[in-house]
Amino acid sequence: MNKIEMEMNMSRKYIPLNCDDYIVGFGKDIFKISRFRELVVQEIREKLMRQTSNTQQQAQVTIIKLFKDMTIAEENLEINSIQFQFFQDCQLLTIGSKNWQTGKLKVQISISPQGKHADEIYIEFYPDDSDKLLPLDSLGNGSNNMKFSELY
Repeated sequence: MNKIEMEMNMSRKYIPLNCDDYIVGFGKDIFKISRFRELVVQEIREKLMRQTSNTQQQAQVTIIKLFKDMTIAEENLEINSIQFQFFQDCQLLTIGSKNWQTGKLKVQISISPQGKHADEIYIEFYPDDSDKLLPLDSLGNGSNNMKFSELY
């Protein structure tokens, strides 16, 4: 499915995941939404803080510092945020429910390279068209090998 088809399919109803009343599952890993948020921002920040060589100066700089500003002609433009968006197949469990719901997670992240505002993350769940619900113990292809590992 290409990006346009994905966006068109995402126009149907969704559930904003802005509280900890949900658990999201990917394969055998499950996360409370708050922990998933933390891990996504942490991973992106770690990647942006990696060192790279600036070919003009041969100096080591972090990737995020390269995005602090840019110069077009003689104009210096300050970049206030870098935005990322991705979609991921998943299962969602509402706290108190006995069934997983299949669908797609849409994650939007805004990172401030200058540190002028807090990082923001917005997560939405788009249920599959079918009303099919999976029993609580079905995540991970029917095995009970789901893990809330030490990271979650």
